[in-house]
Amino acid sequence: MHKSISWGIAAVLLCWGFNANALEYEWGDFTFSGKSFFTVGAGVRTQSRADSLIYKLNIEGQQTLCQEDDCVSLTGDPAPNQRLVNAKGDFSQHLFDDGNLNYDKGDLFTGLVKLNTDWSITWDDWLFKFNVIAFYDHVNYDFTETHPNSLFRPAGTKRNSTIEGEAGLDVELRSWQLSSSFEVMDREIFFSIGRQRLRWGKAHSPC
Repeated sequence: MHKSISWGIAAVLLCWGFNANALEYEWGDFTFSGKSFFTVGAGVRTQSRADSLIYKLNIEGQQTLCQEDDCVSLTGDPAPNQRLVNAKGDFSQHLFDDGNLNYDKGDLFTGLVKLNTDWSITWDDWLFKFNVIAFYDHVNYDFTETHPNSLFRPAGTKRNSTIEGEAGLDVELRSWQLSSSFEVMDREIFFSIGRQRLRWGKAHSPC
């Protein structure tokens, strides 16, 4: 188990959010302003692993259950298949077990620090603004996944880079906009390009 930390508290998720002071700076005709929101959170697994939800060949002691004959008979003998049916566990495939196998009861399953920052730059009638979200999860960064069935792969492997970017460490330019206004033939024209996100509804958690 990677970075296993046992806590004696009955908690699932703890999360704190706080605003940083808004910043504003002028340089010549340019004005820079920004504000940021920091989130710090942690989650602890409070339930033990349920064998009934884990693939049969991932259960401790059953890794070699089908090694000899793949739990299949070519002569009509039901015994090999019945051996698999009678074994404890689920018939689901290995890929559904990752979350269940990677964290034991009392382990942190997340330890997140996240920054959500908005900045704008103005010059004359021009406005450029953007939003960046960056996060780092100490528990899930550089994470080693657990594989009880190590017949065809190591017992522990590093997560691939795609999942690492979604769960461990990432910086994303979420939105940006360049806009201005000017007059054409006594008519005011508004100009805007960029990538924008529209928010709908209300969130109830800062995480």
